Amino acid sequence: MSQQRSRLPGFFGSLVLGPTTIGRIFRRPSILALVYGAFFFLSLFQVFPAWQVLHANLDVTPLSGGRGGRLLLEELVRIHPDADPSIVFTGIISLVLMMFFAGGAVMMGTEDPAGRKISSFLCSAGTNFFRSFRTFLVFLVLLIFWTFLLGRVVTWLPPAFSRGGNETALFRRELGLSVFWFLGFFLLLYLRRLALARIVLTDKRSAILAYFSSIWFLLRHPLVLLLSCFGLCLVGTIVLLGGAFLVQRFEAAEASALPIFVTGQMVFLTLQASLLGSFALAARLWELDRGFPPQEETSSSPQSSVSPHS
Repeated sequence: MSQQRSRLPGFFGSLVLGPTTIGRIFRRPSILALVYGAFFFLSLFQVFPAWQVLHANLDVTPLSGGRGGRLLLEELVRIHPDADPSIVFTGIISLVLMMFFAGGAVMMGTEDPAGRKISSFLCSAGTNFFRSFRTFLVFLVLLIFWTFLLGRVVTWLPPAFSRGGNETALFRRELGLSVFWFLGFFLLLYLRRLALARIVLTDKRSAILAYFSSIWFLLRHPLVLLLSCFGLCLVGTIVLLGGAFLVQRFEAAEASALPIFVTGQMVFLTLQASLLGSFALAARLWELDRGFPPQEETSSSPQSSVSPHS
């Protein structure tokens, strides 16, 4: 079967591809509610013990005005170290959950029916879990290699950048290394999504070959892929900054905890949609470039099997 011609959009089309993908996630409210609810209830196991300790230690003081429970987690740990929630344990469970949901999120970026119903979404997530896990392992190996490579670069710098005595040069070195590390981190994170979408759409097993295909994809269409990713990240950044501004205004007006809670949950919901959208966007890009949605073969096979009447 001949490969279809690439249908990747131009400059502005690539820029809006990320926001439209988030819109596609919001048009699947049952799936989004499932993912949001899973992470919300997971966070309750961390918040409830903290809230009880804050209430017992701060809300009853004369000057607290019943608002002591709004203090940050660092303040809780300072007052009552024994109540420090297990952030590492919660983070590991959240990571496993996201690896599970990633396989279903990929299908949400295609025209396949598996990305529309919650039952099909869960089935796709379970089927592709180990594919997601393998791509994540490759991502970790590449991230470790990237960190090691930057560490070696420090030894190649001039002495003024690697020894004491020149605070300006040392600051520039640390700043430059941090910027390069984060650029590599986000690039590898993006490649991981492209690799997972590649494995799922082509029904392959090798995560390493999927990474090579994703790198070649990025080299062939760097502007389209980077602009689409920028558009998706821009939505999340605007929502995050807007939520932080509203929370600050509510706190300055000494509002009740309800509008702060609602604002925080709206931001959290949008970020969850953006996270799912990043996997869906990768699948959408592959689909537009290669033109191989899973439903094409199933829809074309009955037509090819029907012979015209002679």
